[in-house]
Amino acid sequence: MTTRRALPLLLLLLVGAASVTPVAAVEYRLQVASLHQDTFTHYLEGKIGSGVGELVLARLAAAMDAGQVAKGGLLYDRPLQGVPGTVAEGFRAVKIRAEVVRGGEGSRLWDEVVWDGTPGERSVWLIGATTPHFPEVRHVGLKAASPLRYYIPYSVPLRPTPQRVVAFPLNFVQWQGERGTLWDKYLGRAVSPDEGIAVVIGVNDNMRFADWVYFIIEQPREPQTFKAVLGWERRRSLTDEAPRLKQDQ
Repeated sequence: MTTRRALPLLLLLLVGAASVTPVAAVEYRLQVASLHQDTFTHYLEGKIGSGVGELVLARLAAAMDAGQVAKGGLLYDRPLQGVPGTVAEGFRAVKIRAEVVRGGEGSRLWDEVVWDGTPGERSVWLIGATTPHFPEVRHVGLKAASPLRYYIPYSVPLRPTPQRVVAFPLNFVQWQGERGTLWDKYLGRAVSPDEGIAVVIGVNDNMRFADWVYFIIEQPREPQTFKAVLGWERRRSLTDEAPRLKQDQ
């Protein structure tokens, strides 16, 4: 190619590169609180339905934001944290570096993390405590653009209908995550972060210790505050647990 012919092509490439506008970072905020079951259910008003978002938890949301939930009903031994890059990869997510501000000081009840991210990417946050104190997640409230809504963490059947809150055995989540097949083979079919947030409960195989909770954020185009409230209780027997975990077969 001659120099005369190459110059127009080079100019065209430079103009094209200059016209590509980089995606600006957007600010996201995740607020999480862990409540004793009795405190959580105190704010249940109305019909739960199937426990897949039918019930709005308006009073709980307002009380948490105003710092009016009794601190004795909150569990501060299971902090929110980020995840290592290897865990993020299992969720097909990006690793985020941001400081989590713990709740419990003054009227602030939420654990909170704020970060700048790229719209369209996925991020993951975790409660991975080893406490034996009230180890089982029984109730979940989630809020993104819509009001705080109530969910029951059902386990996933063989032919799942995607849900915003699901439960898997913790060992399974960790093992499939290490293999790199967790999202593509399992969570992608079972989880529906349709409003930007979903929760995966890793039911601890050692029943003495707490479940792990993964918060999946699908980062939207606009700044967004996500909220999650968990209700914890003592571990029930396997006989009691089975009906709760099976949503449909």
